[in-house]
Amino acid sequence: MTTKRIDWIDLAKGLGMLYIISLHTGGFFSFSGAYIAFMMMFFILSGLLFNETKTIKELIVGRINKLLIPFLCYYLLGCVCYYVLQWVFPNYLDYAQASDSAVRSKGIIDVLTQRQYFDGPIWFILCLFWCEAYFIFIVKFLPKYIVPLVVLACGATGWILGAKEVFVPLMMDVALTVLPVFYVGWLLRKMNFLQWQLSWRTVLVLFASACISVFIVLRFDPGIHLHYNWPHGNPALLFLLSIAAPITILLLCRYLCAIPLERLFHTNSIPRFPIISYFGKNSLTPLGMHHMIQRPLIVFGFTMGNGLFVVTTILCYAAISFINRFLPWMAGKR
Repeated sequence: MTTKRIDWIDLAKGLGMLYIISLHTGGFFSFSGAYIAFMMMFFILSGLLFNETKTIKELIVGRINKLLIPFLCYYLLGCVCYYVLQWVFPNYLDYAQASDSAVRSKGIIDVLTQRQYFDGPIWFILCLFWCEAYFIFIVKFLPKYIVPLVVLACGATGWILGAKEVFVPLMMDVALTVLPVFYVGWLLRKMNFLQWQLSWRTVLVLFASACISVFIVLRFDPGIHLHYNWPHGNPALLFLLSIAAPITILLLCRYLCAIPLERLFHTNSIPRFPIISYFGKNSLTPLGMHHMIQRPLIVFGFTMGNGLFVVTTILCYAAISFINRFLPWMAGKR
């Protein structure tokens, strides 16, 4: 059975993926608070699309096919890429000083011994797998009235572990930290956020969430390096920012996708932001591939900056078509 895609979600995910590629290549797509806004947006969306009416088996098998198998594929491919670069270019680390993860990576056992992998960005896939696994257990086995308390306790536990710099393998602690954000996405699903009609009420929500986000970022600047689970600032303000900023992006994308282009161009087939949405529809592939594209480019003379961002983005676009056709399990499309 196929599921109809939602255009504004694809647009939001596409913007998020381009931001992540830009962040890792030194590109121009960055602004204050963007990291929290886009990273938490992905967890909000995951909660928003989580369907607890499925059976436990369906949920677990779905998470294995869509998250765990792609993670293992990209992780092992990243290790192969790492060892090949080390073999072909013995002084590889001298070329890769601009990439912290290239220096810290050690090999195939990194997933058990540290937070940094050669294919660094795939930490998110593993983190999301555990986040959804926790929530499956909570929502399926616990009484409804204690679910919020358990979720809050999980988030507090993750925050404390991060604040004390306690290492937990497999990103299991980061999943605890972001579980309350995932839960808010699930609550938005219960509030029929997917079916909200665009009206003065949504404009009001958009304006309020944008103002809250800007005020918190400029006045207090709380944050967290999710990859390492390093939080700073007030946890309540960070949680509020982690909700307000993604909602701002999602509502903006809804309004952008509602622009009546058909009336302007007198046709019924005007695509909206096709390239960005294409990245959103296939977000797992650029997430898993862009470091393995970026690293060899650095070895061959590219420096961090807009040029590296553009070339990496183009090659990721090409990789999407190849993987969808020949290796669909790597894209979570088994």
